[in-house]
Amino acid sequence: MVKVTARIMGEDYTIRGRAPREHIERVAKYVDERMLEIAEAYPKLGTSRVAVLAAINMADELFKLKEQYEQLTQLLEEEWSQRHTAGAARETAAAVERRNEGEVPGGEGVGVSSGRLFTGDALTRPPAGSGAAAGAAGEPPEDEDR
Repeated sequence: MVKVTARIMGEDYTIRGRAPREHIERVAKYVDERMLEIAEAYPKLGTSRVAVLAAINMADELFKLKEQYEQLTQLLEEEWSQRHTAGAARETAAAVERRNEGEVPGGEGVGVSSGRLFTGDALTRPPAGSGAAAGAAGEPPEDEDR
């Protein structure tokens, strides 16, 4: 627990909190500045009325900032969603094109494309005469991990 003595409108206040000392001091200074602005603009108001007007003004700022934050968050979410949808469509089109060009033969076998793992029902055999055939005709290729 942090204990800070702050001067607000010429009076000392002891503020205790879990926030860092610098943060508490910055908040107290902000409150002091806002109250002094109001007191200068309305010199006939008492301290309690100055405090209430300062609180209302700061609450107004907070509400406006929250509204702006929510609008920005919504815009970012919409932007992300549009990019994600467009990216997924591009990835799908690219995968179809690769399959049509023979990079991913019929979607069979095991391969990695665009961060996704595609698995088929069976591993495909290399074409005969490619030098990659593992054994006699009719035998599956040897597993390289063994």
